[in-house]
Amino acid sequence: MKYLKYLLYIVIILALVFFGKGFFTPTISYENEITVNKPANEA
Repeated sequence: MKYLKYLLYIVIILALVFFGKGFFTPTISYENEITVNKPANEA
């Protein structure tokens, strides 16, 4: 029973670290733009 309690504490700590890292890490966004140097009937 003692091992189960320690395992539960470890899982809770790892979950808090995981969500804390995601909360404090800034978001990343990517933007793309494609330009085609052809007339509309050829493209």
